[in-house]
Formats: sequence, structure tokens, C-alpha cells
Amino acid sequence: MPRPLMPKRKPRCPLVRWRMLWLSLIFATFVYRLVRYNSLVESEMVVASSYIIHHRQGDKRPISAVARALETRCPKETVPPFVTFAVHYIPGGFHIWKDGRWGPDRIGKALRILYSSLSRTFNCAVELHVHTNLKRPINKLLQNDVYTTMGTMMNGMQFHPVNKTAWKNSPYLNPKLVPIPNNWMGLSRSKLETMESHLPKEGADGMLPVWVDLDTLVLDKVAVGHYIEQGRPWVYGYNRRNRTNCYGDMFSLDRSAIDDIRALENELIRNHQPLPQLDLQGYFGMLLDRNSSRFEIIQEHHNTTSFGFDCGGGQHPYPKNVQSKIKKRTEGGVQCKIYKNLKYGKVGSISFTAPSFRDFFLLGDLHSAFDIIEDVEARSWLNNFFFSSSSEID
Repeated sequence: MPRPLMPKRKPRCPLVRWRMLWLSLIFATFVYRLVRYNSLVESEMVVASSYIIHHRQGDKRPISAVARALETRCPKETVPPFVTFAVHYIPGGFHIWKDGRWGPDRIGKALRILYSSLSRTFNCAVELHVHTNLKRPINKLLQNDVYTTMGTMMNGMQFHPVNKTAWKNSPYLNPKLVPIPNNWMGLSRSKLETMESHLPKEGADGMLPVWVDLDTLVLDKVAVGHYIEQGRPWVYGYNRRNRTNCYGDMFSLDRSAIDDIRALENELIRNHQPLPQLDLQGYFGMLLDRNSSRFEIIQEHHNTTSFGFDCGGGQHPYPKNVQSKIKKRTEGGVQCKIYKNLKYGKVGSISFTAPSFRDFFLLGDLHSAFDIIEDVEARSWLNNFFFSSSSEID
């Protein structure tokens, strides 16, 4: 008996075929770009760093002795490596600052200002490790402008991918541990793992790395523990009358201090106790409150030096509340009244917030940023510090 003929399938419409091909191509492109983005490797970052180092080839401009020193790598025996974040958006595509004030271009400007202040302070090209979630940071952050504010090459900057694992696994992103998960605090907490990756290897010589936030100015070596015994971790006290309130914008840790912080965090989680509201700096304060001997407090070694928010009178340092507070020192440098102390002290560092840093440096011409400083000699010193490579700083 002959088999019944199967009904012929209608040929697929060419339009449907093209549509499926097009969707497959889009999907394949998406997967390729996702994998390529997530595999932001160190080698690509190192290429960016070497671009800075060799960019001066063919540059025939005359260079002064001061400029030559600023372009020479700092000795690793006496100048610590520095670490910071240059992050535009958080995992999931949400921008940290929705109004764009920390867009890639402004992050790049802030990076130049920070690097310039560090190099001028130590009179050499400091080693600054920049952890970013942007590919090709030279193009997107620095826009090929690899010069400091003094006009010298930024020869010590190195780029690395941000530690996404530490960021995403932060307890501050776990709804079981915090009332409201906070991506910004999760990023800030991941400073711990980021710093740990730059510690000297076991048994190896080398200075402890120093964390410094992007919106910070360093004007003197005392600000980075330069005169504290080498190998000792340190933090900044926020309120000199309460030594357990700490800043989180500058600090230095060793392995023992990091282990203590993790142990404290695990203890809080295990006992269902609330985590510190100010993430990492909150852990510093809690350990000091328990009389931990792991940390030195910078202000207890330099109680005549101005740090943090001192130049803002204890407030965020906006131009309006700084203009009359910075004065020139007879001995060299500039000074501000120390918060709560009311005596003038040499400025070691100035800590900004994103909005105050933006208002001070990112809205207009950078070379006119210090025009608001009322003291003529202090204004002249700051301009020489940031914009001259032909004279030493006093």
C-alpha cells in the first residue's frame, strides 16, 4: 500500500529568514562585547600606562631641573605607592552621579589634579594605581592629555580593572545585612580588597600602599604618614576630641589590620548586629573604640597640622567657606585653622566631597581655581605649587 504523501511545507518567507539572521547577529555581537568588556585585562591597562611613559618622545620643549625631577620615578624605598578609584558607573548600568558631575571627562580632570598634588609634594613621579571600570582610560579619562597641571609627564600612573567581585559581594549590597543596599557604600567597602592587592608580598621589602580618594589634595608629606614608622598602618581622626571617628579618604593598612577588619565584620554579621553606617571608616572607628593598637592616628603625631575638612572650618570645603581661611605660612606652605583647636596649622591635605570638588575645580578654568583665596601670598603659593615647573616650592 503506497505511503500517504506528506503535505509540502510552505517555504519560509525570506523576510523571516533575514530577521532571524539579523537577531542572531545582534545577539552574537552583544555576547562578544559583554565578554570583551568583562575581560578587561591588566595587559590593556599596562599598555595605557606605557603610553604615558613614552608619550614625551619627540617632544622638544625645554625642560627645567624641577620638571625633570617631577618626571623621574620616585624611589620606592622612601615614597609609598598610592591607590585610588576612577569609577563612573556601578554594575547594572546605574550612574553613581546621575547629574553627570563625575562623568569620564571630570574624573580625568580630578585624576590630573590629584596626581599633580602628589608629585609636587614628593618632587618626583609618584606611583599611582588607578582602579577603573572604564576601558581605554587614556582616551576616556585623560583624553590623551597625559601632563600634570605643572606641564610635566604623569610617568607613574598605572591603570587596573576595578575589583567587581569584591564590589558585588560587599555586605552593603546584601539586603539580609543592611536595610537598604547601597552600591556606593559597596564600592567604598571594596577599598579593602583593592588595597590588599597592592600590599608587598610576604617577606618582600616595600612600603605600605596609601589609599587616597580622587577628590583630595595632598600638600605636604605629613599627610601620607611620611614621618610615621615605616610598616605601621595609619588613619585620619575626624574629630580630635573623639579619636574613634575616622575619615575614609586617606589611610594605609597592613595585612594584620585588614585581617582585624574582616574579623570584626564577620563578628557583626554572625551576631546579627548592624554594620557601620560609614562602611570602611566605620570599621576603623569601631576597632579604635576597642582600643586596637593596629592603627596610628595621623593627628596624634602631627597635632599642629591641618587635615581633612579643617580648611572648611569642619565643613565640606566649598569655595565660599575656604576663601578667607587659607593663609601663607612664614616657614613655607599654607595654613588653615585646625578644627576645634582654632590655632593655625600647616595644611597637610584638604579633603573634598564630590560637589565641593566640582565647584572648586571642575566648573571653570582650572588656572583660576585659586583666585577666590583672599590671602595674596597663599594664592601665589598655591598657583606656584600646581602650575609651575620652573621653581621649587618653599
